[in-house]
Amino acid sequence: MPPTQIARALAELEAGWIAAHSPQAKGRLERNLLTSQDRLVKRLRVAGAATLEQANPYLEDS
Repeated sequence: MPPTQIARALAELEAGWIAAHSPQAKGRLERNLLTSQDRLVKRLRVAGAATLEQANPYLEDS
């Protein structure tokens, strides 16, 4: 099975995955990181960022 987009991005960023085993834990992680995966993807899409080069300025300003 091919990796998900999140798994691919984590590998590219050389970042680790920490699983949240309950909805409460996931909410705490999202609040601590000040972002959530769903919102980030949607915001990048609205900003027109389709490549890493386009996403980096958006992420640096956020």
